Amino acid sequence: MAKRAAQTRNMGNREAQERQAPATNYRKKLDIPNEIVKAEEKRGFGVRWIAMTVLNHPLDNNVESRFMTGWAPIGADEYPKLIPSIRLPGREAPQVITRGGQILCRKPLPDIAADRAAVTRETMEDLQSVNWNERDNSNKQLGARVVDANDLKIERVTSQSNAGFKE
Repeated sequence: MAKRAAQTRNMGNREAQERQAPATNYRKKLDIPNEIVKAEEKRGFGVRWIAMTVLNHPLDNNVESRFMTGWAPIGADEYPKLIPSIRLPGREAPQVITRGGQILCRKPLPDIAADRAAVTRETMEDLQSVNWNERDNSNKQLGARVVDANDLKIERVTSQSNAGFKE
């Protein structure tokens, strides 16, 4: 009997069957519903969570710097379905939407695009300021190549070996 089971397991003539993953309605704690993202985009805003605390330690500097750069909290009255309907004893109704130490904020889309462009520009300036013709300690020439990812050009630094080549 054991021999027969071993034979059927080792046979390679059975076709593999692909099964689709079952559909699930599970949403992660910090997922922002698509209808809210689309509604904010129609109004000209982008949304994201901003950390207020990590492991119950407040991140006041993070919140302040985000607010100073244009992010603004979204009021709880704007999207009441994101607020729990049950109030815990001793807790007042929230004024803003929070989850897991994060606060839901919005910022105008042109400002978000400008911020991303500034970061890209700074990164490119930093990469271009490096002398890529220098050699590192192992006598390898440093190099850079441009990678086009979603219309954002990123210059990725690589190490190139000259092994096998005579100069």
